[in-house]
Amino acid sequence: MRGTERLPLVYRCARFLLRLYLGGLCRVRLENPVLPQGAFVVSMNHRSALDMFLYVAILPRRLKFLAKRELLQYPVLGRILRRWCVPVNRGAYDRRALAACVEALRAGFVLSVFPEGTRHAALAAGRGGAVLMAAHAGVPVLPGAIVGRYRPFTSITVRFGQPMYFPPHLSREERLEGTDRLMDTIRCLAEAPANSRRHLAKRGGHTRAG
Repeated sequence: MRGTERLPLVYRCARFLLRLYLGGLCRVRLENPVLPQGAFVVSMNHRSALDMFLYVAILPRRLKFLAKRELLQYPVLGRILRRWCVPVNRGAYDRRALAACVEALRAGFVLSVFPEGTRHAALAAGRGGAVLMAAHAGVPVLPGAIVGRYRPFTSITVRFGQPMYFPPHLSREERLEGTDRLMDTIRCLAEAPANSRRHLAKRGGHTRAG
């Protein structure tokens, strides 16, 4: 992938372990794995709790995730999530979370925002957070789709689309229209036929991605 940066040691270790785990669990294939330069918001469909670990494994960037604030109340899990996540109040407009996300993007992080808000078996309606955060920070949204299931002897395909750019001052109508375009793009990527592929783990002569 273009855009690989020198990551902190703890992040590189976590990424290595996750690549081993996912490569042993299933075969991960990447399609069009070209990343924007600098920070961006990555938005894909969300069907499994393993999706966030998949992001760490395949994206050679410093990542931040959104996590519901209640998870940070657990003693051990909360300490881990504070390093990786931005806490957010789900179901309500959270101005502090928006400011923290914009700050992380301006600091060079890649921000993972699942536009559906929570896990869904089929693609659900999107919320406007991804578009709003990207617009405020002046960075693109990279749409993508995760296709397949995390099961032994199966394949997960991750398809990336083209970066989407939004003006810094969005009206409500523009934010809704941008979110609709984002969700339509994710839906098209999820339904697209397979094309050129790169593999996370080397299997049978395939190349290692990232």
